[in-house]
Amino acid sequence: MHLRADNESMVFLVVIGVVAFSRSRSPSAGTPGRTTRARAAGSSRVRLKVALALATVYVVWGSTYFGIAVGIRTLPPFTMLALRFLIAGALLYLWARPRSRQRPTARQWLAAAVSGGLLLLVGTGGVAWAEQRLDTGVVALVVAVVPLWLALLDRQRLSWPALLGLAVGFAGVALLVGPGTHFSWVALVVVFTSLGWAAGSLYSRTAPQPAEPVLGAAMQMLAGGALLALVGAASGELAHVRSPSLASVGAIVYLVVIGSLLAFSAYTWCCGTRGRRSSARTPSSIRWSPSFSAGRSTGRR
Repeated sequence: MHLRADNESMVFLVVIGVVAFSRSRSPSAGTPGRTTRARAAGSSRVRLKVALALATVYVVWGSTYFGIAVGIRTLPPFTMLALRFLIAGALLYLWARPRSRQRPTARQWLAAAVSGGLLLLVGTGGVAWAEQRLDTGVVALVVAVVPLWLALLDRQRLSWPALLGLAVGFAGVALLVGPGTHFSWVALVVVFTSLGWAAGSLYSRTAPQPAEPVLGAAMQMLAGGALLALVGAASGELAHVRSPSLASVGAIVYLVVIGSLLAFSAYTWCCGTRGRRSSARTPSSIRWSPSFSAGRSTGRR
């Protein structure tokens, strides 16, 4: 109970810090120059697609923390996520592959394994592992550190508001997981698994990918799902697999359709070639996740 009260008191530091950092990094809207009508129309369509993709990520991803918590009630975390991403990746690949003119190369599959491993095994896998041991709302708040990791990894010159946002955001996370009466190594692990998600997001910007971004997302999910299955088997999860509850099955369906086919595809599109203009804004969507998931938290399990 004390931990929950302390967490709520830290929300403002974490969220305010990340918001200040993200806004300072967002590019300002420029005025259109002398362009042809065709180019202006094309630019408007791209901006609309980016806006819709970001809106999907903003709204949907907060709910996936709760979906993961329900899914792991009767299924081991890595095995549950392996099912989620292998099913979603297979469905998306079967849809996208016939629409792609070129077959994915070995180099592109290797890149998908690297980015899928960082994003899905380290990032999402770390979240599912932590939600077995820590309140869902706390995990979501700690994951809000992702944009702060991006600032350190991206090696771009930061403005004073961005530096202030970094300091305030890290201070909030430090108060959440730092030494004290309610110190938790699990929350500290989430801080560093978030580093994996940030690294995977940056790598996806320049990694070799198919011309069709949706096909690239499917490859990431297939590669990440395979890695999750291997980790689950190596950690002995298969010996603990039982018949899942109806709630866990429903959670997997939700995570496959909404969390993966919809939100993850939108995220990878934003990080990929066509969405590179929005890549500075995309990770800022993480900062809204605590708002959605903390309200669904029901206390420590």
